[in-house]
Amino acid sequence: MIQIRRAEYNDLKSLAAIQTLSWKSAFSDILSDNTLKKYTDLDRCVKMIENVYNSNIGCFYIAAMNEKPCAELFWRRGTKSERSAEIVALHSIPESWGCGVGKAIMDNAMEDIFNNGFEKVYLWVFEQNKRARRFYEKYGFVSDGTSRISVYDKAVEIRYEVASLPCQNQKQLCS
Repeated sequence: MIQIRRAEYNDLKSLAAIQTLSWKSAFSDILSDNTLKKYTDLDRCVKMIENVYNSNIGCFYIAAMNEKPCAELFWRRGTKSERSAEIVALHSIPESWGCGVGKAIMDNAMEDIFNNGFEKVYLWVFEQNKRARRFYEKYGFVSDGTSRISVYDKAVEIRYEVASLPCQNQKQLCS
């Protein structure tokens, strides 16, 4: 069973553990060993997530499968426009890949985003991260043709957008 809720301060270490495990698996062919080592240091990641959490600029969610934390998502008001929101991070541990956890946590975040009056959601994903890109496309996101060079090893990132709840994926939210 998948449980989703807004993350609380006492979840910060779990959020960091999820992020570091995800990065090690998902980005091993995208980022250098040095970059992965730097950004998957658990103590460093906990401090970074704590700073973001305490800044109160967005919302963290945590997902658990059979009561084991397995995914995290962070969204904030977008920098692209007043009425946009940005999904900054969606990470899950490899054991939960393909189990519906990503969709479940995304469903909760998207409902929250659109219920708060945002009209568009965007995110950035590494061009080489084919698995994540397939997930976002299946969910209803579309590349808008914009790319940028990431601060992480100068890897290319692609921007994806969606302008409504994808009802074909979320019948319970759109009925």
